[in-house]
Amino acid sequence: MNKPLVKYLQLKQLLKGIYRKVMAAEITPDSVVPNDGPPSPKKFKSCDESDGNEIIQTVTPNDIGKKRKVALLLGFCGAGYFGMQRNRGTKTIEEDLINALFKAGAIPEAAKEHEQKMAFQRASRTDKGVHAAAQVVSFKMFVVDDVIAKINSHLPREIRVFGHFRVTKGFNSKTACDARTYKYVMPTYAFANKEKKNMYILVIEATIKHVRDILAMYVGTRNFHNFTSKKAYEDDSAKRYIMQFDCGLPFVRNNLEFVTLTVKGQSFMLHQIRKMIGLMIGIVRGDATIEAMEKAWEKDRVDIPRAPGLGLMLYQLHYHAYNRKIERLGIHSAIDNTIFDKEIEKFTDECINEHIIQKETKEFCFLKWLESLTYHSFDDQPRSAPDQTLENPSKCNNDSNSGKEME
Repeated sequence: MNKPLVKYLQLKQLLKGIYRKVMAAEITPDSVVPNDGPPSPKKFKSCDESDGNEIIQTVTPNDIGKKRKVALLLGFCGAGYFGMQRNRGTKTIEEDLINALFKAGAIPEAAKEHEQKMAFQRASRTDKGVHAAAQVVSFKMFVVDDVIAKINSHLPREIRVFGHFRVTKGFNSKTACDARTYKYVMPTYAFANKEKKNMYILVIEATIKHVRDILAMYVGTRNFHNFTSKKAYEDDSAKRYIMQFDCGLPFVRNNLEFVTLTVKGQSFMLHQIRKMIGLMIGIVRGDATIEAMEKAWEKDRVDIPRAPGLGLMLYQLHYHAYNRKIERLGIHSAIDNTIFDKEIEKFTDECINEHIIQKETKEFCFLKWLESLTYHSFDDQPRSAPDQTLENPSKCNNDSNSGKEME
């Protein structure tokens, strides 16, 4: 072996030894902060440790300023917004949220202008006027002390951040979500027979059972091409899996009776939920027969009205497979909405439900929509009047005409 190579290897070995000694010296107790010990760690609201009713996560000084991939849990009332997704020049939920993240110091200015730089991803798209009790967005965020309070301080009353979960680097809030739950708040007078004109009628138990029986017919994997737009019967993406569809017990607010419908599925297409509800109402009221439901699964196009968008809200996003993986690996924490149940329910009742009920009791959105049902055949016949005029008879409508799926 030549001398230069031997000297090189000897020098390399010597440097390795020096490096090991330096590293060992750096982590000895004497080389750290003496006597007084390290600064006390600060804490902010999150989801890793529980101290009574407060959810906290320890943040050390070394964490501050570092980027971490997180899943942020938030709710919003969609009134006055043109949907969830950011669209320059229009008022959207994401626009307000991203601006608040920047002002709170959670993201840099470059990410504020170009959200892809922080790997920003929403779990589910919501259309104009649609609400969310618990939406999830994932992105890379700076570790900031008391970050949730700081973000909320820059948000309007209609948007509230509940907390965040540390997630894996490859986590995507949309693709990791394996089910979505929506709720729909509506007045029970919509179930009354079409011959009855009294808005203040209270439904009986038999009517609620009838509603539940019809909703149960949607459960399973079916072809929903008739419950959206621009989807052919042969299109595989028109097939959707519904896990649950139920009707809750009636409740009275502002002297008007309401019910809440709950539907859980893997994913939903544009207008799908509202058309499912529209067909159910038509059958319950006597405007359509049960045969209309059977025809809806067939190849021919069926005229199905879509219920008003006012009462629709994204209620919960489910991460069953991801949570099982995290539990098995023993890293981070599961994405568990129940940690923030009290905050979510309070926001839903005070902001979302209050808006829905106030608007319905003042403007009778459903009553105006019910008047349009006579123009729908619930059959494969052409419609009697233009779709937009009939289904949007008032300002209560919350449609987006983007033609995109709700995911």
